[in-house]
Amino acid sequence: RWLNCAGLIAIHNQKEDEFLKTVPGGNLVAVLHEREVEVKLPRILGLIRRNRNILFQREFQAMFTGELSGAFAIDSDLLDVQVHVNLIVNLVYNAGYIDESVKQELKLVLHELLINGVEHGNLDISFDEKSALTREGFSMAEIIAERVKAQPEKGARKVHLSYRISPEKTAIVIRDEGKGFDWKSRQAEEPDEKSTLLHGRGIHMSRSFCQNLLWNERG
Repeated sequence: RWLNCAGLIAIHNQKEDEFLKTVPGGNLVAVLHEREVEVKLPRILGLIRRNRNILFQREFQAMFTGELSGAFAIDSDLLDVQVHVNLIVNLVYNAGYIDESVKQELKLVLHELLINGVEHGNLDISFDEKSALTREGFSMAEIIAERVKAQPEKGARKVHLSYRISPEKTAIVIRDEGKGFDWKSRQAEEPDEKSTLLHGRGIHMSRSFCQNLLWNERG
């Protein structure tokens, strides 16, 4: 029952993009290819089990207060980020506070900000370093996994997310354990529309989808 409240884990044996077209807009927590099940499914179930108290409380909390709140500590791992993003987005969507289009925007924003916290915050991977590794053919998951392996003290850091959801607004606070960054300079930059890089636009994209996007002085 508690897993159904959170969403679904979908397992397929085809191209993910094609498979997702066949899945009716369900509350997916994770999508796995059959070859990934043995390695990733136990971790996904562990993440959901770790957060089951929050999931159990959803209906009762909303019934009595109209507000949902909670917190996560997320490992420096791409799968952890994806699962937690889906849990939060499904929670807001199932509460009836956002529609499908806003759900997709919220998913993009949370994914970008959490990945930034993992890569640039906790793991201290610079933009130039990521650009070079991407050109060499490394995926985001491979870049993160390699840094965690090479620098386990940084790999042990968490990204902390707390949320407060009500009919009026959704407020989310994200904090990593890195040294921070010069967000004022980054926010003032105009995105390079001619760039072929798939990264480096997270702040600007997130700002366009949020009513308010704020950083503390440390970044």
